[in-house]
Amino acid sequence: AVACSCSYCTGAVVAHGGIMSHAVRIIVFLLTLVSFATLGASELKVFKATSDVPHAITIYDHGLASLYARLKMIERAKESIDIEYFIYDTSPSSRIFNQALVKKAKEGVKVRVLLDYFLIIPEIDVYHSLQLERAGIEVKYYNIESMAKFIKFQYRSHRKLLSIDGKEAITGGRNIADEYFDLSDKFNFIDKDIYINGPLVRAMEETFEIFWADKLSEKLDLTKYRHLIADDTKWIQGKLDEDGRDTSYFKEVASQDKVLDRHYKILKGSLQKEQAKLDKARAFLVESDEDRKLLAEIEELGGREAALSPAGQCSNLIFTADYPGWGRQYRQTKGMRGVVNQYMGAIKEELTIDSPYFIPDKESQAVLKDVLKAGKKVSVLTNSLYSTDAIYVNAVFNSIISSWMKKGLKPYIFEGKIPENYPVVNAGIGKARFGTHVKAFVFDRDSFMVGTYNLDPRSTKYNAEMGIFCFGEPELAQAMRAEYAHKLKGTIYLESRKTLRKHKFDNITFAKKVVYYLIKPFAMLFQSAL
Repeated sequence: AVACSCSYCTGAVVAHGGIMSHAVRIIVFLLTLVSFATLGASELKVFKATSDVPHAITIYDHGLASLYARLKMIERAKESIDIEYFIYDTSPSSRIFNQALVKKAKEGVKVRVLLDYFLIIPEIDVYHSLQLERAGIEVKYYNIESMAKFIKFQYRSHRKLLSIDGKEAITGGRNIADEYFDLSDKFNFIDKDIYINGPLVRAMEETFEIFWADKLSEKLDLTKYRHLIADDTKWIQGKLDEDGRDTSYFKEVASQDKVLDRHYKILKGSLQKEQAKLDKARAFLVESDEDRKLLAEIEELGGREAALSPAGQCSNLIFTADYPGWGRQYRQTKGMRGVVNQYMGAIKEELTIDSPYFIPDKESQAVLKDVLKAGKKVSVLTNSLYSTDAIYVNAVFNSIISSWMKKGLKPYIFEGKIPENYPVVNAGIGKARFGTHVKAFVFDRDSFMVGTYNLDPRSTKYNAEMGIFCFGEPELAQAMRAEYAHKLKGTIYLESRKTLRKHKFDNITFAKKVVYYLIKPFAMLFQSAL
């Protein structure tokens, strides 16, 4: 049986110019978080569903295997396909994904796509959404807002969901873009998804309906889009002009940071003619020879790796998710953090945290301190400055991690190289920079959580998140632990402050180092407010 309840339990940088202007915007963001960190305790609101019915579970650690699984799910759809993502671009993997959706829409399957506005709009813009609508796919954006609305703009849907017929679903860390499926020759994410088949999917579908119907989720028309992009372009260009720079100045840093990349794409897109944008959107849904070649590679390598992915059953499950919203009350009551903290605090012996960002808030800090004080083991795998896609987060991490080492926490930072024995479609991809993007916790040796939740302030206070907890399944938990241990071969164990000083600038560019040093003092200020 599935029990659902509306239960209660007790990055986004907005503008930049050159390197200096970008650092200033990050500083403003960090100071804003500092002011919000003083909020009082409140009762937390969270969607929570439980089930004691056996569910089929598969854990996808390999990127191409996860894309293969998604395409096969779409093929099986008979009635409905519901999709939510935080990042959703126009790269080859996304082309194939969307072409599969169009095929199903033409067969009469109801297809709905809900995309967070922030990082997606430079890619899947209004021209793309209009083409998808004409193909029979409904498209909405979450929290459509100009960067000028600094406070409201911070609240994002970080949810990631593909749900088929209310029967099977996949969630986890991956978005829809080449870098999540091991297909970029520049940068890829090591990530983790969880596939679930069973009655709990209806609860996941229920939260999709909540977000779809919410007033923050809207369709975007051409007139509104033009005004929003014009405002954002003017603002970004203004910051460049203040520094006397041109658009090429921050291109190098943009490739190292997802927020910078977003703003660079908006500015670059503003120079394109409207007809060119429309032509690009039309071509996005038309299958090409390159698409067919990639699809064959997905079938071969992705299919092979999918067959090797850990699979089993879980009969003690919880699905939990934040509700949509924004503002002071939302920050105070957003409830995913309460559920995660509850199970971190309940461990008997050992906790493994796999998170691209590690900046625990006060509530999480209290839980982790109690666990460590009790002599229990806690290890964390997160990104180095080289492997991260968020420079300011790493600056904060480097400021706080020494104190956690003294408390007994064992931190590992990812070196940024492809893991051992990790097959990809060509040698060029194997030479790319890699980062970790997994959002997973293993509780002792028999339970775990996989979802969209990072252990950082954005996930605890700003981003709507979701996750699946599985209890009492030692074989699946061991598979999670084994994959974690394998990744540790490509990490540096931060044994001391000296080790951190020695390795924190490994392989990074001069521009990235400049941004890091500019924001470092304010990262220290942010640390004191956590």
